[in-house]
This record gives sequence, structure tokens and C-alpha cells, in this order.
Amino acid sequence: MTVIRKDKRTKIQFADINMEYQFATPYSRNKNICTQMEMICLRLGPKSWGSTIVQYHEEAGECTLVLKGTLEYHIGDTVYTLNEGDSIYVPPKTYHQLYNPTDEDVEAVATISPAYY
Repeated sequence: MTVIRKDKRTKIQFADINMEYQFATPYSRNKNICTQMEMICLRLGPKSWGSTIVQYHEEAGECTLVLKGTLEYHIGDTVYTLNEGDSIYVPPKTYHQLYNPTDEDVEAVATISPAYY
């Protein structure tokens, strides 16, 4: 059993994109100490992509719930627009990319299973 207080979450601020991750589950760079899933609180800045390259998880599924703002998931030639309260499930082996098309931050919670980061 692990309790992670809000002010004790592992935070990652990416240098090349306007995004911050806060891990609500235990986080370790040691892949031998890995949880079965990850829950990530994320903030994506205005008019920003969530990564510089298209994302792909060989074995991990991903589910994201938008808490605030509008978030686009680009999957192939299709764009899924998610608003506050909307969620999306992306199965393993699916190329995808996130984008915030608005002038305000997006806040969302993503779960990834099995743990990816």
C-alpha cells in the first residue's frame, strides 16, 4: 500500500514541450521496480503538442479523462476532440499525439497499464 500526497508527487517538466506530469502512482526510473499501472496528472499549455514525436506504446493501453479545457488526440488521420468530462481509451500499439488547440491550459488525468514510464 502506498499513499502519495499531492505535494509529494514526482513531477516532470519537459524541456522541449509545454507539458508537466505529476505521478499519482509510485514512480521509479528503475524498470525492475515497476507498478502495474500509472496514473498521471498532466497539464498541457496553450497551443501546445504533448510530444515532439508521435507516441506509441507496444504493450500499454492509455485512458485519459479531461478535467479542464479541450484536448485533441490525433490518431492516424482522425482527430478526437475531448472537452471537460470526456475521456478516451487508446489501445496498445496505437500511434497517437496530444494537442491543446486553445489559449488556456488543459488539465487531465491519464492512466497507463502496464506502467510505461
